Amino acid sequence: MLKNELKVLKARRASIKAQCTRMKNAIEAINPEKPEKVDVVSVQQRRDKFKEYWDQYNDVQTRIFELLETIDDLDDDVEELKIEHDEDAATFEENYFTTASKIERLLTGNQANPDQVQTARVEEHARDITQMHLPKIAIPKFSGNYEDWYPFYNTFESIIHSNARLTSIQKFHYLISSLEGDAAHVIQSLEINAENYEEALQLLKQRYDDKRIIAQEHIKALFDLPVITKGNYNALRQLIDHVLRDLRSLKGLNRPTEQWGDLIIHMISTQLDISTIKEWEDNIRGEDMPTLKQMTDFLSHKCKALSAISKRNPCDSQNSNIRKNVTKGTHVSTANIHCSHCKGKHHIFQCDSFLKLPPEDRYKAARDKGLCINCLRSTSHQARDCKSSNCQTCNKKHNTLLHMSTKDKVRPMESTSTTSETTNSNNTIALNHHSARDEEHQVVLSTALIEVYDRRGRTHRCRALLDSGSQINFITRRLAEELDLVQGETNMTITGINQTQTHSRRITNVKIKSLQNSFTSVVQCYVLNKITDNIPQVFLKINDLKIPNNIRLADPQFHVPAEIDMLIGVEIFWQLLCIGQVYLHKNQPMLQKTQLGWIVGGRMHYQKTSPSRICNLSINHELNEVLTKFWNIECVNNITPFTPKENYCMEHYTKSTIRDENGRFIVSMPIKNEKLLQLGESKDTALKRFLSLERKLHKHPSLKEQYAQSFTEYLKAGYMVRVDKQRAHDISRYYIPHHAVFKDTSITTKVRVVFDASCKTSSGLSLNDCLMVGPNLQQDLLSILLRFRTFKYVITADIQ
Repeated sequence: MLKNELKVLKARRASIKAQCTRMKNAIEAINPEKPEKVDVVSVQQRRDKFKEYWDQYNDVQTRIFELLETIDDLDDDVEELKIEHDEDAATFEENYFTTASKIERLLTGNQANPDQVQTARVEEHARDITQMHLPKIAIPKFSGNYEDWYPFYNTFESIIHSNARLTSIQKFHYLISSLEGDAAHVIQSLEINAENYEEALQLLKQRYDDKRIIAQEHIKALFDLPVITKGNYNALRQLIDHVLRDLRSLKGLNRPTEQWGDLIIHMISTQLDISTIKEWEDNIRGEDMPTLKQMTDFLSHKCKALSAISKRNPCDSQNSNIRKNVTKGTHVSTANIHCSHCKGKHHIFQCDSFLKLPPEDRYKAARDKGLCINCLRSTSHQARDCKSSNCQTCNKKHNTLLHMSTKDKVRPMESTSTTSETTNSNNTIALNHHSARDEEHQVVLSTALIEVYDRRGRTHRCRALLDSGSQINFITRRLAEELDLVQGETNMTITGINQTQTHSRRITNVKIKSLQNSFTSVVQCYVLNKITDNIPQVFLKINDLKIPNNIRLADPQFHVPAEIDMLIGVEIFWQLLCIGQVYLHKNQPMLQKTQLGWIVGGRMHYQKTSPSRICNLSINHELNEVLTKFWNIECVNNITPFTPKENYCMEHYTKSTIRDENGRFIVSMPIKNEKLLQLGESKDTALKRFLSLERKLHKHPSLKEQYAQSFTEYLKAGYMVRVDKQRAHDISRYYIPHHAVFKDTSITTKVRVVFDASCKTSSGLSLNDCLMVGPNLQQDLLSILLRFRTFKYVITADIQ
């Protein structure tokens, strides 16, 4: 019914606007520069009629607004209609006053002086320019990160807040649409009207316009710079932009960043690879202290050079990868390079004829030429004295091109013609398949660095294990407490390999964010003291991995043993996978593109005895749990000891509980004082929900009477007292919303009052969040069943 009435009103509004548009066109058709031809009577009649249209339009708009407020309680999807309503009003008002001013000028005979006329024309021309269709300026989203506050607020203030053509209610809607996460919670209790716009803006400023916290966030970001791997120009460019952005933000906060050059240079240097650091040291001239600008200019130039090399020389074949990875030693002028095998202008390991030989013939040719069998360059030293890295396959002192498998070593010597015929197959076996008896393989598990949001909306970096063999997600107790997440109670049995079991008694929701893009997701995690051992268990040598330079790893330090803070299971595992996979080598792991970056996983060649393997598998056996409870229902379980918080609640109850003269118990609530001081505003939310409840009760007078009777009984019994105006302004106060629950089948009480102490305040906390949770003191089901068997008669009753 209400929506039908809304359609009729919108049609009426459109008719009024059409009449005003015709009026506007008629006024604009009159030439004001020829006042003698203006029909004054006609213009006066149009002015009077125009005012009538204005009054009619306002009446229709007021009724539409009232309907939208009513529909808001029945239909949550009315925000777009409200925005449309406000925008329509603003446009109509602008056109109305523009036309009304033209009518007044026509009636006064356009007697303004020439300067005023010229000024008016200039202003009108300026308005025409501003109404040109320019590209839309997007307002950034603000989720509550302190370092994003000033970029967001400055943009919002310049585009929305300072725009005189927008009404306060329109600005309020734009503000709400620009907020998300904890930032949106700050003002969600405010009713959407023009009067609350300034209050909403002030609440956001009070929460996030904290220069001290913002400065700390930027400084923390500088201390958490990512480690840069060799040749990764994308990560290097991001590092430069990251540092300069944080320094500019700190400078805007009047911090003395000009004096931090030496410190920032050291922080950047610790994150660079060895070759880049060596180039930087060579780039510094004399004994002068380098400046931060010199270092950023050097790194920017290196980024451009690496990018150009990557585009010019892509790795598109196996031999090009081999040549790239076996090239060792110092830089030598190309004029002095010659191949000792074919006398060409290249190194021997770049010689096509040399590469076509089987490994044993390459080894013999290098020996005959007197070359070092490790670097294949020098004739002045032997392999034992060579400083170049060892074989990528077996880590022994010879070049990878000279490595021979067991099959190659036991193969009898053949004639030259036979060797040439079998070159291709032997070469493939030697380079792609290794089967030494003393070799093992390490399995690389996929890890990723991600950001997780704490209770205040700030981000923290952690290390996650991606495990498609787990049906549920996990988080360590240490990280959950550091994030101050709200934890619920659970009793989950987690089953692994060989029926090994562990238990989780806490559960929480965690919002994660990718470091590579805008991907976010909220996952439900079970809390464990420790998820797994360090991954990997030993340091992995990644110098042998041929990872392309343009790959951005999700965990650049995947080869370094470190703790696992989260485990992401199959719930979102397949959502993370993207199109893109790189096969490095038969004995090297795979690279898989994900929303979190490129992950590394699979078998990797390892020279030493491999430690125990790690296998992560967790299964939620619902059927198994039901059967277990069925068979154990009459088993007497051991009493679970109380936690420290539960012990505190028991002591608090013992010390504070008393009985009055009527025998009633008076119990004091166990309060978290530090949380109680953080409670925000709650009156607006409680009042809005009360008014909504009142409108619903008006439709059912009998239920309303019963509901009011419940509160009358509360007042008589002393459960509830009126708060005077003086106490209403106390700092520590919390307004509890309530609603009615109707149960027609109930014999005694058909209407019951339910108080919602879990309703969040403007700070994101509720009254229940400020209270400690004690132990469950109710008897278990087994005790109740046994008591039923003890006595002949059983009596049940309700209590008030």
